[in-house]
This record gives sequence, C-alpha cells and structure tokens, in this order.
Amino acid sequence: MKIMIFVIMLVVSLMVTGAVVSFAEDGGVTIAPAAPVVQPDMQWIWGEVVTVDPQNNKFTIKYLDYETDQEKELVVAVDGKTTFENIKSIAEIKPQDTLSLDYIVDGANNIAKNVSVEKPEALSQPSAAAATIPEDVQPPVEPAVNAAP
Repeated sequence: MKIMIFVIMLVVSLMVTGAVVSFAEDGGVTIAPAAPVVQPDMQWIWGEVVTVDPQNNKFTIKYLDYETDQEKELVVAVDGKTTFENIKSIAEIKPQDTLSLDYIVDGANNIAKNVSVEKPEALSQPSAAAATIPEDVQPPVEPAVNAAP
C-alpha cells in the first residue's frame, strides 16, 4: 500500500512538473526583438550665414543646391552635441561668415552636428611650403655639357 501511494504521488508530481514546463515553453513570456535604432542620414552643405539667433541656438545659412542650381536658405539649430571648428560657440558666428556644415534632419528640425567656420586670415597667409627663398641662397647650377663636334 505504501508503494502504491508513493507511485501515485510520483506520477502526480511528474504531471504537475510537466504542465509547468509546458506552460513556460508554450505560453510564457515572449520577448520581442528590439527594434533597430534608425539614425537619420548625415547631410553636408557649404554656404554663407544670413542671420544668427544665439538666444534660440539657430542660424540661417544660404547655400547652392547643386541638384537644382538654385540658392536656398536653411535654418539650422545647434545643441549640446554640436562640435565647432575655428570657433567655440554659436555666439561667435556672424552674418557673412562662410560655413561648412554637417547636419541631420530630425522631423521638421535641422540639427547641426559639426560647424566649421572658414577664417579668411587662414586663407590669406602663405603656407610654409610656399615660403620664399632668401636672396643669399641660390639654387645649384648644373654644369654645362659640351657637345661633340
């Protein structure tokens, strides 16, 4: 009799364990794969600053649209992730500055990722490669080759 009760209890416990494992496999919590993060495409333009609004962290740039050969204007915002070259912040951008700009389109906003101001001083200074040769230094003279008569 004890053996029969033991066998019945063993069968019942195996049935309960099987039901729990079966539930966990079939109807348990399903984890959906994470949606891929889509980052907007980076855009680039080069143009002249028309207006600057440092209070709202925005500026307007006039550029040539190469697809339509028309001049267009674009309002661009800067944020805490924007990097600057040749300047420290949007406060240093002035109308008529020439900019090279990397930005993304985020909904209805254009967000600057990199703003580079072209400084005219850097363009007008001669480079080290274009340095003039001092007058007292003359290039070596090749010896003349005599032609046979």
